[in-house]
Amino acid sequence: MTLEQKKAIIDGLDVVAKILIAAVAGWWVFHTYPESREKDFRKSYWDHQMAFFFDASQAASRIATLPAGDPEKSKAINKFWELYWGPMVIVEAKCEKCDVVAQAMIQFGACLPEPGASKPRDDCSHRDFKNRSWELGKACRDLIGTSWDEKLEFLSEPCPPEGQPCRSGQEKK
Repeated sequence: MTLEQKKAIIDGLDVVAKILIAAVAGWWVFHTYPESREKDFRKSYWDHQMAFFFDASQAASRIATLPAGDPEKSKAINKFWELYWGPMVIVEAKCEKCDVVAQAMIQFGACLPEPGASKPRDDCSHRDFKNRSWELGKACRDLIGTSWDEKLEFLSEPCPPEGQPCRSGQEKK
C-alpha cells in the first residue's frame, strides 16, 4: 500500500469519525434539549414561587408583630391581600383543599377584613395572628421541601374525589 493510499484511508476515517461524532452530538441534543428546557422553566417557576412565599410570610409576620396603627402594618395588610388575590394564585395548586399554602393563606386572611369589608371573618386575637403567621411560614417551607424537584403537573391536577386523600405532602395536616 502506498503512502498516498494510506493517507486517503486515514482521511476517509477522519471524515467518518467526524460524521459519527456529529450524529452522536445531534442525537444527544435532540434527546436532552426538551428536558433541559423544562428544568429551566421549572427553575424560573420555583424561583418566583419561593419569592412569593417569602413575601407572603413576611407580610403575615409583619401584620402579626407590628402594633396597631403602625403605617407599616397597613402596608403589610395591603401586601398580603395583593399576594392573596394575585401572584399566590399562580403558584398554588388547582385543588385548593390540597394546597397547604393556600389553606394557610385562607386561615390567615380570615383574621383580616377583606378589601372593601369592614370586619374579618374570624375574630382573631394577637396570639391567633402570630400562630397563623407561623403556620403560613411552615406551610411555605414544607411545600418548598416537598415540591422542589416535582414536575409541574400537580398545578393542574383536579381535587381527588371526596374521601380520597390529596397527593402526599400537599394536603393540610
